[in-house]
Amino acid sequence: MMKHLEFVVVLFIVLLDPSLATVTITVTNDAVLSGETATLTCTVTADNGESLSVQRWKDTSGNVIGNTAGSVTKDGVDYTISDLGTSGNQILNWKIEVTSVSADMDSLNCWVLADDPYEGNGIVDVVTVTSTRNGIVSWGTAAVSCTLGGVSGGGNPTVEWSQNGNPINSGGSYSLTTDYSGSDKIAVLSVSGVDSDQTYTCKFTANVGGSVTSTVDLDHVTITATNAVISSGDSVNLNCILTGGSQVPVAKKWFDGTSTEITVNDGNPYVFYSTGVTSEGQNFILSVATVTQPTTYTCCYQFVAGSCIETNAQVDIMTLTASNYLVKVGSNSDISCVVTNAPNQPSTITWKTTAGTINSGFTHTNYADNSQTTTLSITSIAADTVYTCDFVIPTSNSFATVSKTITVDTVTLTPTSGTALSGGSVTVSCQIVGAALQPTVTWKDGVSTVNSGFSNDPWALQTGTFLSKLTVSGLTSTKSYTCEFTVNGKVITETAVANILSIAPIGATTDTGSAATVTCIITNSPRCTN
Repeated sequence: MMKHLEFVVVLFIVLLDPSLATVTITVTNDAVLSGETATLTCTVTADNGESLSVQRWKDTSGNVIGNTAGSVTKDGVDYTISDLGTSGNQILNWKIEVTSVSADMDSLNCWVLADDPYEGNGIVDVVTVTSTRNGIVSWGTAAVSCTLGGVSGGGNPTVEWSQNGNPINSGGSYSLTTDYSGSDKIAVLSVSGVDSDQTYTCKFTANVGGSVTSTVDLDHVTITATNAVISSGDSVNLNCILTGGSQVPVAKKWFDGTSTEITVNDGNPYVFYSTGVTSEGQNFILSVATVTQPTTYTCCYQFVAGSCIETNAQVDIMTLTASNYLVKVGSNSDISCVVTNAPNQPSTITWKTTAGTINSGFTHTNYADNSQTTTLSITSIAADTVYTCDFVIPTSNSFATVSKTITVDTVTLTPTSGTALSGGSVTVSCQIVGAALQPTVTWKDGVSTVNSGFSNDPWALQTGTFLSKLTVSGLTSTKSYTCEFTVNGKVITETAVANILSIAPIGATTDTGSAATVTCIITNSPRCTN
């Protein structure tokens, strides 16, 4: 009994030793996308003259699908069995295709009778591949990705990238990376220097066998933004234009000069709106109520969450200065405008009035240090006039116009001189007519201010009339005084003269009761000669 037991043990070991096996059976696996056809192949090899007489496929429940080539439907699933041929009785290739697979198939059984029965199992793994496309600015860098999900076979699936059948490897303009999100494998292809639309193919090969592919597009787009040159405190509209590509952006954003995303809230000086798709492309406009310093704004179009394709819109601040003027009717005057911080030399400088463009009488300095001055010479000013100076400044993609309005107020300033004998009291005056505001008056004796002796009549608002008088005593010679009227910060002057007369007697000696002639000579009289 003991010897028989030993014989059984030895025989069992021989049967389990793979090196002594004469029939081998191999069943492939497959990984497919939902709805695709899965294909499994059963290969049986006999190397000791065994007769491979019967073969059949069984489903995951152990039910026989079929034992002959042909199409069959089992429990609502369509199968196609094919005999790929034999080599004598020694090699058998037996294939089954499962149509429109929608769920994993844990076991498809290949059963073969070769003197003794042999069987092998294959699986069908239904996976998902999600591709994410992006946009790319000409010669910029962007990325596309494929994500493999639903892998049940474990392990580390491999990934390959290609374009038009040509393999893509890391290096040059390509960068290939992989990552995991849970059990999902993410393959990312980064591309630089693209100047047209591109299509790439990602291929995942599952650990269990079988591969799935997906295509992903890289849209070549162009993003341009309008720059602006404005005066400090002005509002500005900035347009971000997207052209090219077939995708609709998932988001559009503007960022301010501190890289903070701009949102529209109450009290926020920003408004942005889209004008949709025009012949130029897709527009996204940012309106800023007030800009007081040079600022770089950034426009972003998002095709993939978290990934921006962006460009900058530069707002430069120019300073355009000019003063209002107060001049006497009939006089000549030069008025000027000065632009500073201009990014480029003005292409056009124009003077205008409400009557139209002025074609002559102006001069411009040379453009230097981002600054230029224009001066208009006005002859014989007759009435109040408003002038406008326009500077047209080229920017990187357009032109910017800044304007300044100059008001030239005209008034009549009439001096009245006075006359007195030497040592006496003399009064001079100045009267302004047409002043828009009540003036302040300063009298000057040369460069020194006269601090006493003057008086002013009441301000006549309707006519803009204001009379100021200066009374001076003790003068022994003629003297000029300057009346200085200031209206709204602008100064206009005139000169009034205090004429001093001298009377010198020329006497004669004669006898009492005789006739005699006495002469008085008046000097410095403005109205007669001696």
